[in-house]
Amino acid sequence: TKMFQAELDKRRARATHHYRSELERIESIARGARSHATENQRYEESKVKEKASKFRMTGKLPAAFWCF
Repeated sequence: TKMFQAELDKRRARATHHYRSELERIESIARGARSHATENQRYEESKVKEKASKFRMTGKLPAAFWCF
């Protein structure tokens, strides 16, 4: 039974290591996705601010701006 218990301990350690490495890989991917989303949001906000600035300077809506 000692040999059986040792084998179970090895398997448990291997499974734990696999689980932790997989979790770390997923977290890394999620960090990258969050970073990309934040960067994209900042870019979109800057575009909107630029359009608003142009609107304030000219006092006219851009031709591509449609309001119903």
